[in-house]
Amino acid sequence: YDDRNGGAAPLGVGDDEGRSQFAYSVWVSEMMLQQTQVATVKAYYERWMEAFPTIRDLAGSDIEGVNKLWAGLGYYRRGRGLLQGGQ
Repeated sequence: YDDRNGGAAPLGVGDDEGRSQFAYSVWVSEMMLQQTQVATVKAYYERWMEAFPTIRDLAGSDIEGVNKLWAGLGYYRRGRGLLQGGQ
């Protein structure tokens, strides 16, 4: 990003931490959106990111916490995969 785009990169993607955070948020949303409509995913995504705002927070969780937030999305393997990837 530069002066044409207001100078600042969205979501802080200009630094290492921002790029990592952006990649994590995209990864979570992509996993949730597999075979699930955007309208359905939105509330799940917001709850997930509130509970696990960073990959470090996710890594510190357990399968019960992940499954609790994933309940209703189906395909629990996707949530388990996120946890395993975070760890």
